[in-house]
Amino acid sequence: NASEAAGSVAITVTIANPPADAATTAVNVLIDGVAYAATDNGDGTWTASVPGSVLAGATTPTVTAEAVFTDAAGNDADPVTGSVNYSVDVTAPGAEFVLSDPDGDNIPTATGTTEPNSDVTVTWPDGTQTQVTADGAGEWSATAPGVQPDGAVSVV
Repeated sequence: NASEAAGSVAITVTIANPPADAATTAVNVLIDGVAYAATDNGDGTWTASVPGSVLAGATTPTVTAEAVFTDAAGNDADPVTGSVNYSVDVTAPGAEFVLSDPDGDNIPTATGTTEPNSDVTVTWPDGTQTQVTADGAGEWSATAPGVQPDGAVSVV
């Protein structure tokens, strides 16, 4: 989504059954032929940080992982590669919501659902904003920071 495209995306590679004689392993993640070095997580996985804009703008939506194993004598094995296709979700998440004032004090609460783990910004009638993140089920809730006048509430 747009927030991921603006930041970095962690791409994790799992290496199952590396050669027993591998003294070192170098892993790169390639997007359109450009290599991003991956860091060993110590648990058989490697993670590379790739700009979201690179993934969103890639000519071919394919991530290729390349591992090179080196033995103790410094001999490199032929690279081992694996690829996976991906898609970029450019559709803004819907943000359906219900507005309530459970205490009758003109401090409303907005609740709703959207895509899981997405950011939601509620703009209150007085112009203040509340930012929240939806949970893993896409549910979110935001309460106005103070008493609100009559007016429109927007959610994005």
